[in-house]
Amino acid sequence: MAGKLSGVEPASTPAIGTGGPVASAPGAAGAASNASSASNASGTPQQVQAQATENVHITDAASQLAGLEQALSAQPAIDAGRVAEVSRALASGSYTIDPDRIAAGLLRSEQTLAQLSPAEG
Repeated sequence: MAGKLSGVEPASTPAIGTGGPVASAPGAAGAASNASSASNASGTPQQVQAQATENVHITDAASQLAGLEQALSAQPAIDAGRVAEVSRALASGSYTIDPDRIAAGLLRSEQTLAQLSPAEG
């Protein structure tokens, strides 16, 4: 339903749902049939989406990560037993802080994270 706009006639307009052009200029019936046959060859958007979904491949690493995520989500975020133990030790004054152990743990974490992430440059 394309018409003239200020004396200019558009050569084609996009077809809704197909992403392809539909000829609207007079004498372009061949182009319209070519666009129609190209659209039919690729299928409807739903068929194209279904075909794309069928070809999804999940890597082993992604599968393992999904399994780990499920296992972790089943665990409580806070270990209530450990919190109670530390609270008792703090209250009694028997909780000791080992700065060397804390520093070693931080360094291990940093080294592990450095191995996981690509080098920035």
